[in-house]
Amino acid sequence: MDFKRFVRSFRFATRGTITVIKEEQNIKIYLFFALISLVLGLISHLSYIEWAIIVITISVTMGVEIINISLEELLDMVSPEYNGKTKVIKDVAAGAALVTTLASVIVAMLIFLPHWF
Repeated sequence: MDFKRFVRSFRFATRGTITVIKEEQNIKIYLFFALISLVLGLISHLSYIEWAIIVITISVTMGVEIINISLEELLDMVSPEYNGKTKVIKDVAAGAALVTTLASVIVAMLIFLPHWF
């Protein structure tokens, strides 16, 4: 494995992550709720398994949203004018982000509610 190539790839990925955090409102919202989940996890004294589930859920939800953002940016670049097929692709990608968001809310309720009630 070429270590320099690995470091360069890591730098590119870090730059992309910082860019999406700075420029995209939805990621800021996801980060806000992720922080709330982490604080609630500390308060609720979650088990290791529950922590793993929360971290995986946050990661998957944010990852799908970042892919959604990437697709939207790519489609805007390739086809800046209105295009019905582009709209469908954007809507489907946004739907994937919505599905993972709803699933993360359900996971949070399944984990946190028993600790509180």
